[in-house]
Amino acid sequence: RSLNVVPARPFCSQPYRHASCASCAVVMRAPPSPPPPELKPGETGYKRSVVRGWLRRTFQPGKVAAEKAAAEEAAERAARREAMIKQAEEEREAERLAAIEAEKVRLAAEKEAAEKAAKEVAERKASIEAAKARREAEKQAAEKAAAEKAAKQQALLDKMRAAAEKAAAEEEAKRLAAEEAEKARLAAIEAAKTPEERAAEAAAEEAAAAADAPQEEAGVAAPDAEAEAAGARYRAAFEQFDKDGSGFIELPEVEALLQSLPEPAPQDEAAALLAIVDTDEDGRVSWREFCNALLRASPPPP
Repeated sequence: RSLNVVPARPFCSQPYRHASCASCAVVMRAPPSPPPPELKPGETGYKRSVVRGWLRRTFQPGKVAAEKAAAEEAAERAARREAMIKQAEEEREAERLAAIEAEKVRLAAEKEAAEKAAKEVAERKASIEAAKARREAEKQAAEKAAAEKAAKQQALLDKMRAAAEKAAAEEEAKRLAAEEAEKARLAAIEAAKTPEERAAEAAAEEAAAAADAPQEEAGVAAPDAEAEAAGARYRAAFEQFDKDGSGFIELPEVEALLQSLPEPAPQDEAAALLAIVDTDEDGRVSWREFCNALLRASPPPP
């Protein structure tokens, strides 16, 4: 019983078991028992296990061989199983590492794409800001140039008005001197008249006043004396500038106009002033253009 022998008949008398013997066949077909645990010298049951092993090898060599083959096969199966498990684990580890690498590659690609997109956005924003700054600078430069041009044109118009005012003042002085001379002449004539001639002239003046009375009652507005005086003064200035009497002020006459100022202007300002005043671009200044330029100029100081 200790050797796991299950005989159906008496033991065989042969020294070695063989399949032709029914008793040996039963023993050989018996399921192999697991090998006893190996004990080390000095442990409890060590001698007994040595004796049991010797008995098994001596009296049951086939069973021992079968057990050894089964153990080797089991070890081989376990080794194959361990190898398969190890291979499966290695494959799973390789797949995991490949997945990790693929994830790293994907994250790196996403990071690179995000950085590229951020860089493009930053470049586009910088381009927009630069274009905006450039447009603002161009706008400011254009406004500054326009302001400078307007100031220069206004200065030229002011110079032209000053020249016109000076010419008008000279003409006014001449007119006043002529009026004074005329008054002196009329006073001399009046002193030489007889009483009858004076009475006749007074009667003629009364008749003229009576003839003008119906027009005033009808509401006929009298002309603006101040406007007429200003127009006459500027007309006299225009005629003074128009040296050749052509009815237009040309470039040489504009140069002479600017040279008549207390502080003569440079020669190149004459062409600029002519370009400002000459609205119809015929190369000369008419009376209408002259008046429009005076209206655009700053009013004279009081």
